[in-house]
Amino acid sequence: MNLTLPAAFVDRLSRLSPGATKTYLTLVWLKNTRTPHPTQPQIAEHMNASERSVITYLKELEESGYIEKRRFGSGRRTDYALLHKIGRDDRYGT
Repeated sequence: MNLTLPAAFVDRLSRLSPGATKTYLTLVWLKNTRTPHPTQPQIAEHMNASERSVITYLKELEESGYIEKRRFGSGRRTDYALLHKIGRDDRYGT
């Protein structure tokens, strides 16, 4: 999957830590290609990072307003909703 990122969006991403940026882009890729509700272990596996690191990066993304945690199913699973979606049709990254 090829993505073109608008300059304004790249500028906003550059304010995050490198790990949080990589986590966000991993979430985008997983949600668009493989897994609509990726788990922390799946994210960690694709990033080649520890689950603890992924938890830290997800917290940073949530506090920065890039994702929102949502419970689904029986309330035991968590989905990470992308609040600043990027994709082929998104020219402004909002």
